[in-house]
Amino acid sequence: MGAGVPRAAARDARHEPPRSGEWIYEVKHDGYRMLARYFKGNISLFTRTGKDWTAKLPHLAKSLEKLALADSLLDGRNRGAGPNGR
Repeated sequence: MGAGVPRAAARDARHEPPRSGEWIYEVKHDGYRMLARYFKGNISLFTRTGKDWTAKLPHLAKSLEKLALADSLLDGRNRGAGPNGR
């Protein structure tokens, strides 16, 4: 894993779920697709288009740094909830 900007895997849009095989489904919540790169002890947060959002989400970066991972790339969705839970 180098220091270049990571790219998220593109989703595969389907109109209905597969009817065979072993699949696990999850509810899609609105939010931002984010990649968190843990590299040489530092966290960088990137959008799916490669924009560095580390400075925009310092609280998330600090929380992820506490995990003390080996060099890693985490792929997920950043979603915040308002006062009413939405």
